[in-house]
Amino acid sequence: MRRAIVFSLLALPLLGVPAWAAAEVTLSSIEATRVLKAGGVGLLLRHGQTDAGIGDPPGFTLDDCKSQRNLSTDGRAQVRAMADRAKRSGIRFARVYTSQWCRCRDTARLLAESKVLPRDWPVLNSQFADNPTIADANQQIVTLLRTSPSNESWLLVTHQVNIAALTGISPASGEGVLVRVTSSGVAVLGRVML
Repeated sequence: MRRAIVFSLLALPLLGVPAWAAAEVTLSSIEATRVLKAGGVGLLLRHGQTDAGIGDPPGFTLDDCKSQRNLSTDGRAQVRAMADRAKRSGIRFARVYTSQWCRCRDTARLLAESKVLPRDWPVLNSQFADNPTIADANQQIVTLLRTSPSNESWLLVTHQVNIAALTGISPASGEGVLVRVTSSGVAVLGRVML
């Protein structure tokens, strides 16, 4: 697991680091835990590691997991380990939203606590290549996050291309981008590996 020097977003200007560099900050597990437990944030999480490939096979359908690229055995172990670390750290997601792709649903189910049922949300569906797109997907995500109580953290499990479109960051499988809603959109707090 990657570790980095902990910087808070507010400290970056004091250190002479340009604002755009916040996107390259990887929060330590201690800092990520502190922010997630405090609430008022969303974690945009890329699904866990998948079987090799890019995109999905031709002719795949959302209602048939066998037709899609799914979590690999290593990916399932990766997400279970993430869930275990989150639980031990006391991280609780009040709401969990997921893309309708099976790899995202499986990631969300493995990370969600038993009393928090992941909710399918088509806005989080992959907008890669020839997949259907939702023109205002980023705005819908921002609007949803604006409704989150300041003491809750929400998990949104989605795809690399979607996270990159909203934040400018292309996370690795199982990596997240922690965001806080601002008056002008979202502020990236940093990359997170649970």
